[in-house]
Amino acid sequence: MTTTPPWVLQEIEETKHAGTKKLDLSWAEGLELTELPEEILEFRELEELTLKEQPIKRPNNILSQLPNLRTVHLYGCDRLQEIPDCEQLSVDFSTYTSFPVNPEKIIGIAVEASGWESFTHQYFKNLTTLALVESRLTTFPEHVLQLEGLKTLNLHHNNFTTLPDAIMHLDSLETLDLSWNKFSQWPQAVSGVRSLLDVDFTGNIISDIPQSIIQLGNLKSLDLGWNVVLDLPEVLSQLTSLEYLGLCGNQLWEIPMFMGRLQNLKSLDLSNNLFSKFPESLISLQQLVVLDLSNNELKELASSMTRLENLELLDLSGNHFSELPEFLAQLRNLQELYLFETKVTELPASLKKSQKLDVFL
Repeated sequence: MTTTPPWVLQEIEETKHAGTKKLDLSWAEGLELTELPEEILEFRELEELTLKEQPIKRPNNILSQLPNLRTVHLYGCDRLQEIPDCEQLSVDFSTYTSFPVNPEKIIGIAVEASGWESFTHQYFKNLTTLALVESRLTTFPEHVLQLEGLKTLNLHHNNFTTLPDAIMHLDSLETLDLSWNKFSQWPQAVSGVRSLLDVDFTGNIISDIPQSIIQLGNLKSLDLGWNVVLDLPEVLSQLTSLEYLGLCGNQLWEIPMFMGRLQNLKSLDLSNNLFSKFPESLISLQQLVVLDLSNNELKELASSMTRLENLELLDLSGNHFSELPEFLAQLRNLQELYLFETKVTELPASLKKSQKLDVFL
């Protein structure tokens, strides 16, 4: 049995007595643990464990005795010879030699795709969450299409340009992250996954939003930030369940009036675009709580924006303001106002009087 250094034992003891149920030993990456400390067994309430770059081979002799353990993160533990027995798992599987005792228990996996080809879906038939990220994938893994209960699929930072039509058969899928890939067009197959609630296409090269997006009538969150969108089609205004819309880092200079139909929208990111005037269409978004207009070309605001009565956060950083209008004080629920990298040095007297407003210059 390997002798555990006293500072690791101290971390285990302090974490246990602090009342938290998460133990993070990733800071001890140079420790060279070949076995998990037996002292962890005294931490019966432990629910989540994180280790990094340890030469551990077989962790289950300890982990299997922790009745409340649900989540295990083993980053860079490249000598692993068995898969930890848990529900949520983050690990490099490229060197595994055996499956967990109860693979059907695992409902969430984050894995380097280099190890995914060795898997067959029947071992993990109950997966609801899967992340295959930063793996330079160009072809959609066929195994994924067999995971009928999948609810969350994270494929960010790969090299996808297309998706197979068969993805439409993942009819339990609610969250799809395809950010930072190589899509130049919105994949039509995505529009066919009508169960989707959250779609992220940040960091691609999409210029057009297709008419087929209307099929995603349940969508609550859509992020198209850092693409090359020039204008917004009217079909977008029919996604009336949307609560978050991310359009930062595109080439937008106006927001059409029909976008005011998004009456459930609570958060809107229009940062890093080309707006020189405050978009008047926004005043119809009565439920808006967060509005980000940072890093545009704005020089003044419209007094009509005082109709945004539920607005709590407004980011105007990186614009061309030298002063602010008094009417901003009429935004009674405003709590955070960001003015970084502007020429504003003095606030209007009416804003200074607000006791609940935090201003960041």
